[in-house]
Amino acid sequence: MTHALVAAPSLLRTGLLAALLAAPLLAQAAPPACPLSPDALKKVFGVAFAAGTPEPGMTGGSGCKYTSQGGNKKNNTDLSVSIFVEPPMGTPEMHRKMTMGPGHQFLPVAGDADKAVTVKHGGSVPPFPDVSYERGGYIVKLHLTGLDYLDDAKARDARIDEMNKKLLQLPRVP
Repeated sequence: MTHALVAAPSLLRTGLLAALLAAPLLAQAAPPACPLSPDALKKVFGVAFAAGTPEPGMTGGSGCKYTSQGGNKKNNTDLSVSIFVEPPMGTPEMHRKMTMGPGHQFLPVAGDADKAVTVKHGGSVPPFPDVSYERGGYIVKLHLTGLDYLDDAKARDARIDEMNKKLLQLPRVP
């Protein structure tokens, strides 16, 4: 009888410890597939967007693609915005390197509460607007495609910087 009473607090502590360790996993429900509204996108980019289309996310997360409506290539309003909300694999830096591949630079956005970075693509990846931030236990990645390629590197970098700033103006999720 004495052994059972002595073992009970130990089992209780072990069970409590296991419950505390598992609590963040249980509390972290899967993020919604398409967390942004077309109105929020229109407010930032100045062109209408259709409702998002869910896409597979990486690492057990979710993804969504939003496509502009009525935009055109001539004035760079034929756009697509993709958002991926992913549980991190290791540190945020490690996660970005593993999911985006080698050769990219992750440039911190000064003063950003969610530790946002802009992505400067390297290697064989052509440059495009791309940002990432940490929020609610997730890594959130935003990509913008549809801009015309500019041969002039300075003009291209300036436009990518402008669009990265717009991506960072979108409502933060989750």
